[in-house]
Amino acid sequence: MKVLTVLGTMVLPALAISGIYGMNLKGLPFQDSPYGAEWVGGITIVSTLLLLLLLLLYILGKLKWL
Repeated sequence: MKVLTVLGTMVLPALAISGIYGMNLKGLPFQDSPYGAEWVGGITIVSTLLLLLLLLLYILGKLKWL
């Protein structure tokens, strides 16, 4: 159960960002930019990696490996 919780937490930023941009709304950031998809993809990857790093640091700290 803990593994499923960690995996769900890791994909949460990607799911939230894709859910927002999956809606057909006007006025979203980067909508009219020629590099909008790259920006949104980059933000998604960076936020997911940052959350993964924080979880890894928390787990390693809890195991007293740091």
